Amino acid sequence: MKGIKLASKTGLITSIALAVIAFAIGCGTEHEPHGFENHGENHPERIAGPEDGHHARESGLQLNEGKRWQADQATTGSIRKMQRMASENAKPPALLAQELNGQFNTLLKQCTMKGPEHQQLHAYLGPLRKKIQALENCTENCQDRVQELNSYLGSYHEFFK
Repeated sequence: MKGIKLASKTGLITSIALAVIAFAIGCGTEHEPHGFENHGENHPERIAGPEDGHHARESGLQLNEGKRWQADQATTGSIRKMQRMASENAKPPALLAQELNGQFNTLLKQCTMKGPEHQQLHAYLGPLRKKIQALENCTENCQDRVQELNSYLGSYHEFFK
């Protein structure tokens, strides 16, 4: 019995360590570290989207002089996959969150963006990460959270092309 508890603790610690490492590596290796939780704090609150000012205020996201930012193909592809996952919405919230987290980590690993586009991407990704995490242990109003996540994922194309 003691061996089983130790094995499960070791597995949990290993999983957490791998998640931290993947999160720290993030989008490539040749640019500043990522700080999803407080990234938006470094930017004044700005409304940028044509119809979706709420998402801009939520994250500090802004347009590039009135135009959308150029995103790389891997990032846009990952967002599209997450949009499909969330819109299908037939899975329990915890399973959906697990699949979305997997795609989110893939996005971080494959991202090649740099500079202001990269900073704006992370202004977008911070709130997305929180919305996915909100589904992990959801027991009430889960459908509302999934709809909010869908709305947020839909705002990606207002800021990125």
